[in-house]
Amino acid sequence: MRAFLLLICILGGCATPQRPYQFTVPPTSEDPVELVSLAMSGNGFTPASVERETGSVSTRWEDTGTSVDQLKGVPATLVRRFTVVVLKGSAGLSVSLRADAQRCQKGAFTIGRHDVEGTCEPVVGVVGSLQEEVDRMGTSLQRAMTTTR
Repeated sequence: MRAFLLLICILGGCATPQRPYQFTVPPTSEDPVELVSLAMSGNGFTPASVERETGSVSTRWEDTGTSVDQLKGVPATLVRRFTVVVLKGSAGLSVSLRADAQRCQKGAFTIGRHDVEGTCEPVVGVVGSLQEEVDRMGTSLQRAMTTTR
């Protein structure tokens, strides 16, 4: 039974818990949200939403083209965005990057500048190569924020 469930999980793309990419950079007199926005843009991810009060910067939602099971009997695709939260502290800037993901019925959703509309539901955890994308983007973001100072 256990082997059967593992096989279903492997073939079906079960979600595993997401690990946010976190790092700290030394204190700066520069605007931390601006630093994150510039670093994201420099890595090909233009910020779509910037909330200076909370230190949150999010990219535009994007259809990854990754098939993920079905949603209400219709094939679904993975739609994701990246969100970075930067907090200023005495030790420097604390940066955390995560992926927000939804599975949406193919052909039954639209992506706006800040949201996704249609037949979708949040994905809890990560599926496919999403964790690798988070880690890759986090490494690039950390490098950019460390070397542009």
